[in-house]
Amino acid sequence: MEVAEKIRVFLQKHGIETACLSQKTGIAVQKLELILVGKRRLNFEDYAAICRALHLDISAFLEPCAPPRRAAGRRVG
Repeated sequence: MEVAEKIRVFLQKHGIETACLSQKTGIAVQKLELILVGKRRLNFEDYAAICRALHLDISAFLEPCAPPRRAAGRRVG
């Protein structure tokens, strides 16, 4: 699931209107709606503003990254 889709689901689940989020973030309603339906790319500044407005940690909608794998047969240190 994409980040914007996770945000959209969160808003629906918590009954938060796009217009309310727009007001709290300063992101235009039309832009926010396009982001949430996947027709416009979500940039970091807008993502951070959304997380702040929702009082969530910046990592709230992100997938955890797998730790890097070491190459077989190579020793570290």
